[in-house]
Amino acid sequence: MSLFQRIVRRLCATSTVLIVLLLVACGSGMDGTYADPTGAMTLEFRSGGEVRQSTLGMTMAGTYEVSGDEVIVEFNNRRMVFERDGDRLTNGMIALTKQDE
Repeated sequence: MSLFQRIVRRLCATSTVLIVLLLVACGSGMDGTYADPTGAMTLEFRSGGEVRQSTLGMTMAGTYEVSGDEVIVEFNNRRMVFERDGDRLTNGMIALTKQDE
C-alpha cells in the first residue's frame, strides 16, 4: 500500500469518527424547554449538560445526561429518571412535552 493510500485511508477513518461524534452530540436534541400541561413545572435543557427546573415560580439549577431513551436529571444529589418518547418526557407521575421555541 502506498503512502498516499495510507493517508487517504486514515483521513476517511478520522472523518467517519468525527461525523459519528457530531451526530451523537446533536442527536440528543435536549436543548429546549419541556413543560407539564398546566405550565406549573418546566425543565429547560441547555448545552453542556445543564438544566433548570422551575416549579411554581421557584428555579433550581442542575445537571442532566442522556442514556438511550432515558434522561437522568439531578438536582442537589436527587435524581429523576425520565423516559423519552419523541417530544415527551415521562417518569410515572410527571409528563412533560417540549415547547415550541
